[in-house]
Amino acid sequence: MKKTINYSEIHHKMLEDLKQRTGILNANALILNAIVDYHSGYFPAYVKNTQGLPNETPLEKAERKANEKKLLKEAEEKAKLAPKIEMCEKLLGGTIEINENGYKFCKFTQYRAFGDDQSCSIPLLQVAPIIAETSLFIPDKQTIFSKRKEIKKLFEKLNE
Repeated sequence: MKKTINYSEIHHKMLEDLKQRTGILNANALILNAIVDYHSGYFPAYVKNTQGLPNETPLEKAERKANEKKLLKEAEEKAKLAPKIEMCEKLLGGTIEINENGYKFCKFTQYRAFGDDQSCSIPLLQVAPIIAETSLFIPDKQTIFSKRKEIKKLFEKLNE
């Protein structure tokens, strides 16, 4: 439905100020938002839980919802990986690396009493305390710490 609204130069200036302040550059959308806000003050039962603008197209609404789902998924993944990242850094003395496909890995050093240390890399989701018990020190943690004082100091610093 189309209607004509007459307003003064002062009202026009107010409308332009609101357009700049809100970022809503469509005067029609701005007026519709103002009516909805004003109406909700008098008739709160009619207020709908809507996000976005009243003139939001279905495509814009779909894009907004897709972005919201993406952000939620990223937050859930971050919360799920936080303990794994901490174990990698504190328990294994490792670092987090991301490959060209976006997969996260824990890169750590396997310490050996005799021979050269070895660099190891495992998917971040597979990081677990059992790795520190079975694969981090060869033959075992006590032997490495007694023979290699610098490794003992390194792990004491990590666990402070």
